[in-house]
Amino acid sequence: MSLSRRVRFGLIAAATVVVLLVVALVVVLTLPRPLASVDVATTTADLTNPERGWTDAVDLTQPDSITSAQRDGVTIVHTYVRLDAYRDSAIPADFLATLDRGFSALRSAHMKVVLRFAYNFDGAGPDAPLARIEEHVAQVKPVLAENQDVVLAFEAGFIGAWGEWHDSTNGLATAAGKAAVLKAVLKAFPSSRDVALRYPYDIRALVPKQVTAGTAYGGSAAARIGNHQDCFLSSDPDDRGTWGQNGGTVEGDKALVASLGRYTIVGGEICGTSPRTTCPTALSELNRLHFTYLNRQFDASALALLQQGGCSREIGQRLGYRLAVTRVEWTQEADHEGTFRLELTVRNTGFAHVVNARPVYAVLSRGGTSVPVRLRTDVRTWAAGATTTVSEDVRLPASVAPGRWALSLWAPDAAADLRDIPEYAIRFAQADGWDARTGRNALPATVTVD
Repeated sequence: MSLSRRVRFGLIAAATVVVLLVVALVVVLTLPRPLASVDVATTTADLTNPERGWTDAVDLTQPDSITSAQRDGVTIVHTYVRLDAYRDSAIPADFLATLDRGFSALRSAHMKVVLRFAYNFDGAGPDAPLARIEEHVAQVKPVLAENQDVVLAFEAGFIGAWGEWHDSTNGLATAAGKAAVLKAVLKAFPSSRDVALRYPYDIRALVPKQVTAGTAYGGSAAARIGNHQDCFLSSDPDDRGTWGQNGGTVEGDKALVASLGRYTIVGGEICGTSPRTTCPTALSELNRLHFTYLNRQFDASALALLQQGGCSREIGQRLGYRLAVTRVEWTQEADHEGTFRLELTVRNTGFAHVVNARPVYAVLSRGGTSVPVRLRTDVRTWAAGATTTVSEDVRLPASVAPGRWALSLWAPDAAADLRDIPEYAIRFAQADGWDARTGRNALPATVTVD
């Protein structure tokens, strides 16, 4: 072989080696970085969290009652807005202003409310004609829109005794009357909030196409209809007219509410004792029906039975959601303005889901700097009794400079004026990591940015 040919072959071989090295380097650089993983210890402690739990009764027009509930440590309250004095007139401006101040007091107390309008607090008391109800609904619309941030949910109200949709003195406890009131309420009340109906048979009649996984959270009327039970566990088998009425069956009605409760609000109170007022029945049905709230003041005798049965604490812990991150997997290194992989295993041992929309952020912190990066996940889909895996490639903003950053999880309120109030953020059921000053949940993970 001539010298020139040997040189040529040598150059080709060298070039081939270079190409192979470059290819190998590209492969190495493009391989996904390995995931670190750590299991997270959880806690069985009682946790205070927003938009779930036991409720106290308050009067929004009497701020002292809100202060009393705050001292009791609850985060949600129930109120009847009494319109008895205005059955024959418009609601005066000073009453609407008083109502607005009540919402402000809730905000200052870091609470939210389940709200029902009623014209009486008497099993035989009068309500108002449909035209008057429609007028009042229109009047309260701007007040509710302005204060929807501190509303957990609405109960449909207005009709009949206690606004409970029976015994109307104006003939509204009919399919047509109820349909008209519900239409007005759904149109006027903020679409971000659910509206709970008292009776399963009304839900069947007025909302023939109930919410499903495919229609949940879409803002339609069906996607906003929940259920409030005012005589839970209070008679056997129908809970004083809740179940199995107007052609329904006890089991069929419970199956309906159980289905709704996967996506909308369910709650209520106990109005008396019965053979059903036992811990096994209470825990089973609260779980099946997906209760988010329950009155802790009424009925005292029934609540005493649950206390004696040893389940009151568990009920308090599991009403609504109870979320715990049980495992974290993540890439420990990331390029500046690049991405890192974050996988969270989240267990919800509560009776229900998170009812209202709220963002979830991965927060990177170093020194005095914290940078929240919003995740795509919808916390409302973290179903009760289930484990959810959140898997995301988190894009780092330019403000995350090179260095080592600690990770935390932050689920604040969706409302801008409540976002930075830690009492409105979700506390996860971790053994360690809750920061009461910021409302963040520290994760045992760090990311080094190159």
